[in-house]
Amino acid sequence: MTQTAYRAQILTFREDPAHAADGAVFYKADGLLIVEDSKVAATS
Repeated sequence: MTQTAYRAQILTFREDPAHAADGAVFYKADGLLIVEDSKVAATS
């Protein structure tokens, strides 16, 4: 298993942003993104 951590801006959606203009649910300017085997494993 390969695990990599990135310091990044995190934006997640509750709905598809192509269909809902107000779908953004969470934004963090200084977040942590954990990737395991080329897939997002966690955010913080």
